[in-house]
Amino acid sequence: PPAPPAAAPRGRGGGSPPPPPPAGAPRARPDEACRAWDLAAVREDARLVATELAANAILHAASDFEIMVSCPGRYLRVAVRDASSVLPRAVQPSIERGRGLHLIDAVSANTGATRIPGGKIVWALLRTNRGPRT
Repeated sequence: PPAPPAAAPRGRGGGSPPPPPPAGAPRARPDEACRAWDLAAVREDARLVATELAANAILHAASDFEIMVSCPGRYLRVAVRDASSVLPRAVQPSIERGRGLHLIDAVSANTGATRIPGGKIVWALLRTNRGPRT
């Protein structure tokens, strides 16, 4: 499918944590993609994943971040690239924090993180109801 319109939301930062983006910014990219690609069934989960991954980038990477959305076949891929090379790890949730990766795992078919030059990409795959592309 053609790429959805609009640029990916970005966070800004330097040596200190970046200021948070507007409340709806992390959800905008997956929302637009799901509408453009007629993927209403995964829209809310995609918005949740993007929000949680962006929150992790803000809290832990203290760097610029970019939200990326693609649809390779039967899955919607929601990913966040940031400038930290530290891979995420799930921790025992507390009242204040630690639930994000558990929430992402609960709604995703698969999750992962890949180190890249200058940082990492953390991603989740959401199963769509589409068959394989021909």
